Amino acid sequence: MEKYMKNQKRLVSIVMPVYNCGDKLCRAVDSVLRQTYKNLQLILIDDGSKDDSPSICDQYAQRDSRVEVVHQKNAGASAARNRGLEKVRGEFVTFVDADDMISELYIEVLLYTVIITDTKISTCEALYCNTDCYKNYELQTRAKINPWVIKVEDYNFMKSWSHATVWGALFHSSLLQDIKFDTSILIGEDALFFATALAKCKNISYVLQKLYYYYIYNESVSHGIYNEQRLTEFQAWRQINCLLAERSKVLDMSSKARMVQHAIERFKEVVNQNKVDKRILKFLQQVIETNKQCYLYYNQSIKARADTLLIIKMPKLYGILYKIHKNKLEH
Repeated sequence: MEKYMKNQKRLVSIVMPVYNCGDKLCRAVDSVLRQTYKNLQLILIDDGSKDDSPSICDQYAQRDSRVEVVHQKNAGASAARNRGLEKVRGEFVTFVDADDMISELYIEVLLYTVIITDTKISTCEALYCNTDCYKNYELQTRAKINPWVIKVEDYNFMKSWSHATVWGALFHSSLLQDIKFDTSILIGEDALFFATALAKCKNISYVLQKLYYYYIYNESVSHGIYNEQRLTEFQAWRQINCLLAERSKVLDMSSKARMVQHAIERFKEVVNQNKVDKRILKFLQQVIETNKQCYLYYNQSIKARADTLLIIKMPKLYGILYKIHKNKLEH
């Protein structure tokens, strides 16, 4: 890897939207600035923060010439990322959330991967954290990096290696010139963005290393109470299916199956809430019933069949059984 990284001539831009995350922001920014690959442009988009995030951003810009700051009125993460894309100067682009962090080898490994595989997107595994568990995670050595190359026609959204986020991925900037995040989609906008870039490629590369550290917070948008606003993720997956379905049978079926997988998980979230919204449950049932054959094609386990059948035919019973099961696990 060293011979590819020695000159570090390729500029890599990192887009980081920032909103009221002052207590976590330093951890995220420091992880970017500690990268073993140094030729970076870090774009911090302060999306109308009310805490001390704006001043923290400005302080980093004063200390490190690689950091650029944009202050704007609050418009949401998608609008902030779009603003960041306007400022990109790098040959490659990646996205890091301000409440997450990355391994010091994140840029080096992903950039090395796209170079040796001659691809325009490289992705990695994520380590999911609710504490600083990353400190106990030992990254494999550079010598063990063995990237996979996957044809886009064979891209299976039901495989463990599949990717449907913009974090944990490195994009060649040429792919993103006419792509924007859809500001009307609250959840799933990054999956749609990734799929739109994927559609422009012949191949994509992937490494097994867990280089992105994704923190889970109960109060975050994507992990809080499930409401109708969050149903936009299914709007996103329908658009993904329309975008990719004609490319191959695998893309068509696996994107529909992934939609069902999400719907089953969301159904569990909703029935476990204190106040159950029946309209959301009905919507999720319809998603599952419409696409169940694709889901069961990729997941032939007894549990998958039971989940699907019970949610469609006996949703009340399924809700009771799930709550009993969850209570047992918690106690």
